[in-house]
Amino acid sequence: MTDKKLISSLQGLRAVAFLSVVLSHCGAPWLGPWAITVFVALSGFLMTCNYYDRPRTAPGLRSAIAFSLKKIRKLYPLHLIMMAAALLFVLKGLLAQPSARGVLSCAAQLVVSIFLLQTWIPSSRFWFCLNGVAWYLSVQAFLYAIFPPLLVVLKKADARRLRCIAAVIFCVQCLASFVFWKAGLSGKAAFYLTYLCPVFRAGDFTISCCMGCLYHSRKQESGLPGGAFSLLELAAVLLAGGCLFIAACTFYPDPQHPIHQLAEQQKQASLAYTHELLTQLEVDDPEMVAKQMELIVEGCLSRLLVKRSQTDVDTARRLAEDILRFAQCRMGGALT
Repeated sequence: MTDKKLISSLQGLRAVAFLSVVLSHCGAPWLGPWAITVFVALSGFLMTCNYYDRPRTAPGLRSAIAFSLKKIRKLYPLHLIMMAAALLFVLKGLLAQPSARGVLSCAAQLVVSIFLLQTWIPSSRFWFCLNGVAWYLSVQAFLYAIFPPLLVVLKKADARRLRCIAAVIFCVQCLASFVFWKAGLSGKAAFYLTYLCPVFRAGDFTISCCMGCLYHSRKQESGLPGGAFSLLELAAVLLAGGCLFIAACTFYPDPQHPIHQLAEQQKQASLAYTHELLTQLEVDDPEMVAKQMELIVEGCLSRLLVKRSQTDVDTARRLAEDILRFAQCRMGGALT
């Protein structure tokens, strides 16, 4: 997989996350944290898959900063344009009511915005200053910077250690959230520490990078064609959280509802992508095998909602391998 060959089955998840961000600003704020976490997880997982086999970048702070700047260079000019537009309104207000404090505050916000430091300052005056949505770019710039050394470390770990790293980080995040809650922190403080803080978001990012490494290692160890593993990419990124598209159809059962239709479109796109991969693998009756593979993924995700057992994942993988082998045998003239 390369930057030019995106995982088609994940585009629907991106669309649902994007829609959730929109809805979070339209009366459903609880969707926002989930959507941002999905974006961070997708970023870590896809970057790991894209860069796993590439040459290692040079070590050091300068190299990490250069890598981060390279990743954000497409969005940064747009950020500057929106920041400049917002700055005009701020300056207009200062001209109407000039004050030394206002000028200093404006200058501080301008410096913070230019260098994407919004989420590093525990003050609500800076989190959404000038270009409000740039706080996420601030977080991503940090995650991009730590990615090269992080990948070097994770590539040295075996599957067991990767699982342990992911589990430990998740437990630490849960414990930290519990401590913040018991400490009676204000809503703003808790919001910053568990939602905006780049260090906390680095935990989500690292977990998804571990999942990317696990996915890559299983892909390399198996004797099946590499394309077969793209059939389970969606399940890998959901991190055993259950199928959100099934949940969407459950909460919005009306087939004419936009969310229901979006979930249905994702299912159809996933099935079409699976069919395309199976056609490339030259298996017998790819349409039927694609439906079988989709049922395996759906069944495994539903099972994980109940037991969350690695055994179920291994069983689903073994079943998918068996079905693919039988289909290849039928194509070769056997089992007829």
